[in-house]
Amino acid sequence: MKISVALCTYNGSIFIKDQLSSILTQTCPVDEIIICDDLSTDITLDIIFDYSNKFPGIIKIYKNKSKLSIIKNFEKAISLCTGDIIFLSDQDDIWDENKVEIITDFFIDNDKCNVLFTNAELIGYDNKLLTSKTLFDIVNLTNETKKYFLEGLDFELLNIDNRITGATMAFRKSYIINTLPFQKFEKILHDEYIAISAINDNCISMIDKCLIKYRIHNNQVMGLADWLETPPDSNVFKFKTIKNDYTLLVNFTGKLKQKINLWYKREKIIKSSIGFLILIFTLKDYILVYGKYANKFILADFEEYVKLNSRRFKRIFNAKSISNSTKL
Repeated sequence: MKISVALCTYNGSIFIKDQLSSILTQTCPVDEIIICDDLSTDITLDIIFDYSNKFPGIIKIYKNKSKLSIIKNFEKAISLCTGDIIFLSDQDDIWDENKVEIITDFFIDNDKCNVLFTNAELIGYDNKLLTSKTLFDIVNLTNETKKYFLEGLDFELLNIDNRITGATMAFRKSYIINTLPFQKFEKILHDEYIAISAINDNCISMIDKCLIKYRIHNNQVMGLADWLETPPDSNVFKFKTIKNDYTLLVNFTGKLKQKINLWYKREKIIKSSIGFLILIFTLKDYILVYGKYANKFILADFEEYVKLNSRRFKRIFNAKSISNSTKL
């Protein structure tokens, strides 16, 4: 397999040496590193050109003519890659020396997997570990939620918050060309876009190994610092409306389309005054879509329905009480 790395840079001179060195010293060498620079104003490009001279033919540098920002810059870098497997790379992380080897072997052994992501250690400005927690810990991919993910509740987890970090992601070029160009949304980045597409096509996998050191610092364009103290919710059963952007990202098919249709019914159940009756007539749909987890979704929706309608009936009762006291 030919291996490509899509690396985007912007004023990354402080950390880019560590990252490039870690990519260029892999136990399984990469064939090309496509670097798209988004108009850096520091010495990032000088450093990259220095590495390019030391490793001719591997590092290919593209300086944007106008600022693209993160999503479109990664789209450009990915589109320029010629490898069979494409690795995404941020400018400020450090790869473990066997990352490419482990991930490439996984793709060879799992031909149905098109998109793959991994765990990571968390480091600070000085390359030292920030915490004993891993990346999976702070995005709340616990043993329980990993089980949910592997048993088909991956969409539900991402609909709460994205758990899949682009810096750990790799994919087959033969698959990713189907997702380009990336649509630009305010709250959906390229990694979540790719993940939802792969979930829809049932071709995403994870490796629960820390294969990079993910850096958290003040100058990150996008980061996970806010989740260090407060991880995202992991209650996949509680009703939550589908993210607006998701319905525009992909054309849902198969099992996921069945989920989406059920979710619209769930919304009617919770918000309707006759939701209890709708729930009874929808039981078969819950069982068809969620199997052994159907009872947990049913119970969660019934509790939400009771909670919402108790407030509604309370308001109606209070309004009638006020009306009666006014007449008196």
